[in-house]
Amino acid sequence: MFPLALLNASSPSIDYKVLLHFDGTNGSTTFVDSSIYNRTISTNGSPVISTAASVSGGSSLLLQGWPGGHDGLKATIPSNGMGLVTTKTWTIEGYVKINAATHENAGIVGIYSGETYEYVGLYYGKFRVGNAGLTAYASDVEFSGALLSTSVFNKIKITGDGTNIKLYIDDSLILTVAYPAWANASLENSLAFGLSFATHVQGGYYDEWFAY
Repeated sequence: MFPLALLNASSPSIDYKVLLHFDGTNGSTTFVDSSIYNRTISTNGSPVISTAASVSGGSSLLLQGWPGGHDGLKATIPSNGMGLVTTKTWTIEGYVKINAATHENAGIVGIYSGETYEYVGLYYGKFRVGNAGLTAYASDVEFSGALLSTSVFNKIKITGDGTNIKLYIDDSLILTVAYPAWANASLENSLAFGLSFATHVQGGYYDEWFAY
């Protein structure tokens, strides 16, 4: 039976801002957004589709990370396209299987702003949220990196409701931080992985990611 998140990912009633199945042949460098928006996908380094591990569809995104590789991928969502400044109600969700325990600056997934600091960034053992002007971090909170497995995929879910931003791992609430007063509605709200939002990369397999 497929995980509930995968069943929900095919629901036509949800307005997915981006929908990344990471389906394809082993070694492919073609990445497709399956949402109605067909977002532009850009890469850093040499990310590939891999058939070595997956949650669904037989393949996933493979990022080589610290200390050797520096891969990243970004689906560009322009001009407050996730509503971080306006509706302030959003979710990003997906699965990751890390290839090794790393360090607190190894980026997993984030919402990239185009500025020096991201809106939201999940790192190995750290969860960071940019301040109102995205000039520093308003929150930089530690959690146990041991919650992320090298043997199975972990489900990651990050939500915002205008009051709080919450991190869930495998449907368990890990931490809650205050929602900043972001005000610039012209900035991108892009879903980014690894080097596409961070200075270092959490290597591993990434599968079935979406935002709404």
